[in-house]
Amino acid sequence: MGANIGRSIVIYRAEHAYSSHACITQTPEGEWLLAFAQSLQRTPHRHPPSDPQFLNFVTRSRDRGQSWETPQVAPSYDWYGVEVPGIAALPSGDVLLD
Repeated sequence: MGANIGRSIVIYRAEHAYSSHACITQTPEGEWLLAFAQSLQRTPHRHPPSDPQFLNFVTRSRDRGQSWETPQVAPSYDWYGVEVPGIAALPSGDVLLD
């Protein structure tokens, strides 16, 4: 038995960037939040902590994935060399980014 995953879309693409390890959550208001890691594209790929240029980004869709806001570094540029992000929306409306 196969799974029906629907259609695939590109949410974000940056030339010369390696974007990976996406994690998604839905807020109580119905917004989708997507967190992902990004660094420079290089071969072989390096991962934190051996690549201090890794940053976490977050983007938001207010229309169930039809459109997405420009990704923003999260929590700030001072947090670099970070591991794969995890994101969770709590019933209170608070969002956890790990």
